[in-house]
Formats: sequence, C-alpha cells, structure tokens
Amino acid sequence: MTDFEQQRHLRDVERRRPDLAYDPDRPTPRRLPRRDIDDPSTRRVGSHREEYLRRRAERERARAAGGGRHHRRAKEETPPNNAAQAAGATGVAEAAGAVGAAGAAGAGVPKAAASPKAPATPKASTPRNPVDPPTEKIPSLADKVQVPPRQPLKAESKARGVHPGEAAYSADSTAESPRVSARSASQRPASQRPASQRPAPQRAASATVPASKRRQGARPTGARPAARPVAKRKRRPRISVTQVIGEILLTVGVLFFLFAFYEAYWTNLNSGRLQAQAAEKLDDKWSDTSSSNNPRKKLTPDLGEAFARMYIPSFGSDFHFAVVEGTSDEDLQAGPGRYVDTQLPGQPGNFAVAGHRVGKGAPFNDLGNLQVCNAIVVETQNSWDVYRVMPIDSQGEQRHQEALNCFSPEQADRMTSGDYANVLGRSITIPGDVGVIYPIPGQGDIGQTDEHMEKLITLTTCHPQFSNAERMIVHGMMTESIPKAADGSRPAVLDED
Repeated sequence: MTDFEQQRHLRDVERRRPDLAYDPDRPTPRRLPRRDIDDPSTRRVGSHREEYLRRRAERERARAAGGGRHHRRAKEETPPNNAAQAAGATGVAEAAGAVGAAGAAGAGVPKAAASPKAPATPKASTPRNPVDPPTEKIPSLADKVQVPPRQPLKAESKARGVHPGEAAYSADSTAESPRVSARSASQRPASQRPASQRPAPQRAASATVPASKRRQGARPTGARPAARPVAKRKRRPRISVTQVIGEILLTVGVLFFLFAFYEAYWTNLNSGRLQAQAAEKLDDKWSDTSSSNNPRKKLTPDLGEAFARMYIPSFGSDFHFAVVEGTSDEDLQAGPGRYVDTQLPGQPGNFAVAGHRVGKGAPFNDLGNLQVCNAIVVETQNSWDVYRVMPIDSQGEQRHQEALNCFSPEQADRMTSGDYANVLGRSITIPGDVGVIYPIPGQGDIGQTDEHMEKLITLTTCHPQFSNAERMIVHGMMTESIPKAADGSRPAVLDED
C-alpha cells in the first residue's frame, strides 16, 4: 500500500469510526477506548452468525439513538445555517415573552413581575447526538448470545500473517457497518478474503504491508511466489596453450615416476624369482654325477641356462649370482649373462659378463666401488677361479708396484710394458665399443686366442645410473684356480673384505 492509499484509508476510518482518532504525526491510528461494547480482546471474530447478530444489534442502537446511519451522515456533512437558527431562536424567545406577560396579567401578577426586561428563557429540547450511544442499555438479541473469548490479538495477527500495524483495523472491524465492512474487505490482503472476493492473480502485486514494517524474509501478502530462476549454462573456459603444456608436463612426470617405480622395484621382484629358479637348476645340475661322467657333454651351455656362480667378497657375503648364457633382455632378467662369443671361465682369453646396474636384480649396481686387487670369484662345477681387479689409473712404475701387490711378477710386467699395458682396471666407454670384450681388450679379434694369453674377466654395465648413455668396464686377471674339495668346503678368499 502506498503512502497516499494509506492516508486515504486512515481518513475514511476516522470519518466512519468516531472511536478512532488519527494522529498526523504517526502513520498508525491511535485507538480510543470504546464505550458501547466490550473490549474486543475478549470477543472472537469469524462466525457469520455472530457478525449478523452484531450488526443487527448495532442497527437497533442506531434507531434508538435517533436516526439511521444515512441520517447521521447527512447531519454531519450538512453545516447548520447560523443566521436562520439565530432568527428562529429570537422569534421563539419573543413569543414566549408575550405569552408569559398575558398569563401573568390574567393571573393577577404585578406588572413589574411580567416585565419583558427579564424574559423567561424557553427550555429548548437538545437533540441527542446521533454519534453518542444511549446512556441506557437497550436489550437486543446480541446481548443474549454467549460469545466465547477470543485469542490474544497479537497472536491471532501473527498466525494470520497480518502486520501488527493493521491488526487494530481487523480487530475493530466487528463494529463497522455492512458498507464499511464491504469496503474494508476489499482492502484486506488477498489471502484473508473469501474466495469470491479474491482478485485475479497478477504478476506484480504490491504488498499491503509497508516495506519498513515488513518481516525480514517474508513474502509480501497477496504477491505471487517468484518463479524459480533458470540456471544459466556456464560457458566453458577457453583452454590456453600454457594449460595444455602444463597438463602434458604433469602427465609426463607421473609416467616417469611410474616407470622408475617399475624399473627400480617391481622388476627386482621378478628378477629375484627368476634368479632363484636358475640357481636351483644349477645346483641340481652339479649334484647330478651322471652328467659329469658323460663323455659327450656339451661344450657350451644353452641360452638362458645357468652354468657358473659369481662372488664378489668386497660387496658382502650375500653377493652371489648365477651366471646365465646370453645377454638378451630376457636372459639378463634372471641374472648376469655371458657374451656368447667370449671364452668360458678358466680359459685363456676374455670371459665377458654383462649385468644391469638399476632394476632387474641390479647385480652390478656397485661395480664402480671396486678397487685394485679386489677379488672376483667364479665358481664352476669343478673349481673356484679367482680374478683380481687390474690397476685403474696409474701408469709406469706406480702401475707396476700396484700390480705386484696381488699379481705375479710376470703378470705385473705384462701390465706395465707388455701387451696388457693399455688395459685399465676400470674405464668408461661408449655402448658400441666392442673391443673391450676381445681376448686382449683393444687388440686383435674376438675369436683369436692362444695358450700364451692371460685369463681375463670383463664386467660391463650401464653408466651412469638410471641411464644407458655409456658403459662402465671393469677388467680383472685370474691369479689362481682352486679345485673344489670333496667335503664341499669354501675357499678362504670368499671371506675377504
């Protein structure tokens, strides 16, 4: 309701309801005490029968007070003619004076007593104000009706959803005339009207409660519920080049870590299982005496077959691997593998063995820790072949002195100034350098051997760790071959640190 409609409504209420006064300083009318009926807080509103009896009693009181509603309104709206009333009052007074004088003369009253200077003021009948209720109580049908007490006005207003500022009008509406009730009914919220008087639903209905007095979160009375907003489809953000590059790098990083986990951990488990199977087969083969007495025994083992066992005491007592035939990926998963074109253990020439440094058992992971004269023991079916690491970085006399610590003088001379002078104990080379596995590394051909050659061992692995860009080469020369004892005792060299 706008301010203009509210002011007009308050003026109409003040004109039709004398018991309500309008205070211009306050937008809410101030209620005056009623004198003709009981307090409205003790009366319940809502029954059609009670409304009918109440209006009937009101009409009876209006008739007894001197006129109906229309007559009172006409008298209130028509201003009195002051001049005519004054003339009528003067004429009445003069006529009353003359009559009084004549009566006094006929009755023998002295003439002075009937002097017109002090005329008797006629007692005019004062009409009753139609607005004021009668002083005496007129019995009516409404007095005979037992009306139960109503609920408190504030609680009822709150239950109906009416603002407390409008609760006074709804509470006193029982005392209005039928026309006023009909008009006030059109001003009630649509939710409180009868179904026949409710207006057609509108898209934007104004609230009947002022915005300043409206409850927080409450919907305006009579307003349709707002339609549920339709969720707008969000536009997908445009993919930039940096996002694509970031996703690619993230994916590559995840794949790299997964590959590292597979190579460094998972393949070790699989290689450990294959190494255990190869070692078991090797023990079964050596324990079978019939194969050792066979005159037509095989000169070379089959691919993937274990034929020897390698020990490096400086790596610990638990370092021992069965050596298999072949250097393919499948063969190297079971353990170190022999290059098929090289010599067997204990033969003149070069016994070359390859092995992984990271993953797949990693038998040669610590190959870079070997020092001069460290022992490399190869166990065969009949002997223990002991190899020693050759001098690494020294040259000339220093190399000769280092070689004399574990090699014979003849071997030391060949390492210093002979055909093995260029063979280092440890070196780094490229993957395509196949000369390191020749009978004399770096000289001759891979298949040319004779009895005057030293018995060498060559270990090859990848370098650096987690890469195969280069190869690490370790050369050793056999110093002794110890036949196996019948009681199965182990040589003392295996206990070296």
